[in-house]
Amino acid sequence: MVRHPQYASGIGFLFGWFLLWGGLYSLAVLPILVLVICLQARIEEKLVLEEQFGEEYEQYKKRVGMFVPRLRRGPAGDRR
Repeated sequence: MVRHPQYASGIGFLFGWFLLWGGLYSLAVLPILVLVICLQARIEEKLVLEEQFGEEYEQYKKRVGMFVPRLRRGPAGDRR
């Protein structure tokens, strides 16, 4: 459903944590942490996954969202 489920759940956890316990500093810290997680995922894709799986991974990236599932349907109604 998503390419990086651990990172996506980590972002969700951080968001919930800061909603529950955060103060004004949360407004600065949360976006920075999310940016770091996004950069880590992109680096992992470039240096490891694209290198190891090549074109097959490129096609996978077109079908599957990075952190949020894609809701597009194919021509026959199949989920892509």
